[in-house]
Amino acid sequence: MFLAVIGAGVGGSAVSYFLSNLTGGEVQIDVFEKSNLIGGRTATIKVFGNDYETGGAVLHPKNQYAADLVNELGTAKK
Repeated sequence: MFLAVIGAGVGGSAVSYFLSNLTGGEVQIDVFEKSNLIGGRTATIKVFGNDYETGGAVLHPKNQYAADLVNELGTAKK
């Protein structure tokens, strides 16, 4: 079975991650992103040799998959 996820922002990344876990890796998941950035507005850019976050400061609390991914990766708000 093949699944396609459109967009590699936080939503697409979370969906891909959890679908992979839920299917035990038995499903091929292809993620399609028009830009070269994974993470969408949560991407990091380099300015004068320093890394900066470019957005994604707020995740809606009702987006449970994104909230679960943040918690699982250990990047939850402290």
